[in-house]
Amino acid sequence: MEDYKARIHDAAVQVFAEKGIDSTTLADIAATAGLDEAALHVYYRDTETLFRTISTEQTNAFIGTMLIACETIEEPEPFLREIVRIVDNMLMSNPDFLRITLHAMLERREIFFHTMESPLFPREVFDRFQWFMDEGKLRRVDPVQLALILDSLTFFTQVLRDQLELGQISDKQIEAFMQARHDTVLQTLLHGLLPQDDR
Repeated sequence: MEDYKARIHDAAVQVFAEKGIDSTTLADIAATAGLDEAALHVYYRDTETLFRTISTEQTNAFIGTMLIACETIEEPEPFLREIVRIVDNMLMSNPDFLRITLHAMLERREIFFHTMESPLFPREVFDRFQWFMDEGKLRRVDPVQLALILDSLTFFTQVLRDQLELGQISDKQIEAFMQARHDTVLQTLLHGLLPQDDR
């Protein structure tokens, strides 16, 4: 049964990314998965239910990786580096999921806001930052500003990917842009958060 649902989820991500949420039907997803449409109705009554399910699934996998970093890394600089690496990894390995999230934002705001009810960065990440601050290992910073910095990491890569697919940026250029983005984000975080004598 799990393999069956995985086929449905993989097909749904692919079709949602190509057609958007409003233009996708369960019949489209069934055809892509090589299944009968009636079989999908056993698990999902409509595309919105399926979209919510795969959104939760993808977000939980990302959060799980973040939680491991929170539990195992005890110094701020490697923690910041790992957070940036995790975000980049998620963005580069899940372009279709980011596309369907953007479709939700543009087409179905209520679904998008449901998806965002669970933040991409779990509370434990901010708790870890707070612990570093309490220990004097990071400068004090407004949690809202910190959240905005972290959230800003999530969509920039998708813009670059779209440009690449339109043939407007070469493979070498996208690699250079990604490296420059990674370095800039990391240095901004380190410069702004680490105490002066730790840099």
